[in-house]
Amino acid sequence: MTAGLIWLAAVDKNIFTALGAMIGTAVTAVGTISAWQNRRHDRRQQLLDKAVEKLVTAVALEMKAEEKLRRLQDPWPLRVRWVNTRRPIADHWQAIHGVPERDHAIDLSGKLEDVAAVLGKVPSQRLVVLGEPGSGKTILSLCLVLGLLDRRKPQHPVPVRIPVSSWDPVDVGLREWMAGWLSENYRHLAVKAPSGDTLAQELVAAGQILPVLDGLDEIPQPSRLTALVKLNRESSRGDPLVLTCRAQEYEEVVTAPTGDVLTAAAVVELCPLDPHHLDDYLRVTTPQARVAKWDPVLQNITGHPDGPVAHRLCPLR
Repeated sequence: MTAGLIWLAAVDKNIFTALGAMIGTAVTAVGTISAWQNRRHDRRQQLLDKAVEKLVTAVALEMKAEEKLRRLQDPWPLRVRWVNTRRPIADHWQAIHGVPERDHAIDLSGKLEDVAAVLGKVPSQRLVVLGEPGSGKTILSLCLVLGLLDRRKPQHPVPVRIPVSSWDPVDVGLREWMAGWLSENYRHLAVKAPSGDTLAQELVAAGQILPVLDGLDEIPQPSRLTALVKLNRESSRGDPLVLTCRAQEYEEVVTAPTGDVLTAAAVVELCPLDPHHLDDYLRVTTPQARVAKWDPVLQNITGHPDGPVAHRLCPLR
């Protein structure tokens, strides 16, 4: 019996030794796979980080070049202002706050140099900017991108102004369109990532792009509602987004029988330029020898600030 016990002990020892070796091999294999996955993740993250860094530089250079071309600081920026819209076309404040108990409105009125800070006041980071033709929507979007870049912290999404006129929402989804536009306009984002997707697709999927979508009114009227539907379907309260549009056109889309608001978005509306500020601006930006030619026009807009001349005279866009 003693010999039998000794034999069983030896067998058990061999079994445990084999099991230990197998477990050790499995642990080593898991560790190897985990290390490979970590290296792959690190390589992907490095690619995305470099892509973001290059995109920030490219967008900043592009926006500053346009700012200089439009001479926005010469001799000073026009006093573009906006206020919360009074039209019934914004989402409920509870949806914007993301808390059922919070229904108080936030005063989003401001002027051009405050635009990035104003977006920061919107809890959902989703904003619609409305204005008449020539009221400064495109200029505001330019200044917004520059302001957001100045305030941007690492890991925050990159603001990029994208013209809605390049989108066919009937045939192309929001994210697909954004990624395609980014790849075409920033060629380094057309490079394939390890996943097989382009870097643009990766950045859009990772929420690394803050789209400033300029000009919903610039796509055909029948497509605008489809665009708004896809904006709501493919983005949500957690996805920062800015959209510009002419006021009347946006109201028509929202109040259509099957229309809807942009989910969790606040809405502001650009104000007409102050005639006196416009008078000062036009006189200073005109050579002195020709200033007198503006007198009839300036007298008209000063005397009739709500008249057709004052309404149409705006050199912003």
